[in-house]
Amino acid sequence: MERNARTRLTTAAILILVFGSGGLVGMAWNAGGQETATEADTETAETRADGQAESEGEPRRRRMIDRIDLNEEQRAAVDVIIASHRKQMDALNEEFRDAYNPKFYGIVEDTRGRIKAELTADQSAAYDSLLTAYDRERRSEGGDLPFRRRD
Repeated sequence: MERNARTRLTTAAILILVFGSGGLVGMAWNAGGQETATEADTETAETRADGQAESEGEPRRRRMIDRIDLNEEQRAAVDVIIASHRKQMDALNEEFRDAYNPKFYGIVEDTRGRIKAELTADQSAAYDSLLTAYDRERRSEGGDLPFRRRD
């Protein structure tokens, strides 16, 4: 029985270490990926033909397209292609979220519950507080990541 308890404790510690290091890597990745707006970004943040502002990724595509000197007819055709692509990707992202978010969060909640079962009451309260802060931060980041719960 003692060996089983030691194994469970070791597993819980490894899970906490993995999730913690993943969180730290994610935060470092996000912090390193932020850049300031340049004049080129400002110039390319134009309005699409349908009147909507461009998405974050679109200025980069605009700069690439602008480098190949399209005429008006070509630009119109490319804009239609990009709009179609965007609609298809949005639909696919929605399909992924609907299919995988419930499974993902089921695993997350199960893991959290199993970890809490190994903790004292004080540790469990502290763990709940940390999880609440982490979840709140993830929701406030905006965007629509597959791992983000849609409340």
